[in-house]
Amino acid sequence: AARYKYFGNWGHAQIAGILRRISYLHNNSMDKLYGWGLMASTIINLNTNNTLYAQFSFGEGIANYCVGFENRQLDAVYNPNLNDMVLKRIHGGYVNLNHQINPKMTLSATAGVSYLKNYDFEDKSSFWSSKYLALTYFYVPIETISLGLEVTTGIRINEDRQQGNATRISMVGSFSF
Repeated sequence: AARYKYFGNWGHAQIAGILRRISYLHNNSMDKLYGWGLMASTIINLNTNNTLYAQFSFGEGIANYCVGFENRQLDAVYNPNLNDMVLKRIHGGYVNLNHQINPKMTLSATAGVSYLKNYDFEDKSSFWSSKYLALTYFYVPIETISLGLEVTTGIRINEDRQQGNATRISMVGSFSF
């Protein structure tokens, strides 16, 4: 893994990359594939009350490093035509606008997308893409207490273009000492 980060008065920008080895059992012996990924992200201080966050990443064999795909074994898939494993390609990102209403209240809006390449031999009900929107409100009544409320809505689209929607409301409270 490697990363370069540039800081300016406006915020920062960074690029990062990863090379990884994926080992698997093939014909009674261990074999390997090499995955790779690139990521670009930024934080831009628009003014004293507004901050923009953005990130985009893409690669092959890196699904496990992407939020929502970890521990789902989507880095590689068995190709029956080759009698071997092949890497899966993934790309996606998000944009977030954070607004500081006052020193005790913050409101943010986030939009994100992700895409996972499927092969012709894979089941047509396999995940293809997702899109989501989130609106988050945080209230800090005193320095040691944070209260949050978030409304998230999203859509999952499968390779065969079947889709499903979900909306949820989440709350969080934290106390630090």
